[in-house]
Amino acid sequence: WIVGFMSFWHRGEVRGVRVYVLPWHVFVGLYTYALSVATAETGLLEKLTFLQGKGLVLRNSPESMVVNFLGLGLSLLGALVILAAVCQNPTNIAHIIGK
Repeated sequence: WIVGFMSFWHRGEVRGVRVYVLPWHVFVGLYTYALSVATAETGLLEKLTFLQGKGLVLRNSPESMVVNFLGLGLSLLGALVILAAVCQNPTNIAHIIGK
């Protein structure tokens, strides 16, 4: 945070520092995002496991299916966000997806 604040106020070599730090900034941001998606997935699995362990939710009940599809949707959304951040040209995304 301090490095970002100082690079904002110091006008000397701002451009060079920003160009050097940009790949690391993108990597750390995507890594943090992937960890947050993994945390959300783990929370869904933990909640469902505890509810099934207590016998409140059956294995193939509608609640289990909702949690499973919510987890799949969260994983797909996370993958699409990371793909969009990695592909700098929007036409690359369409090419990878197959459109």
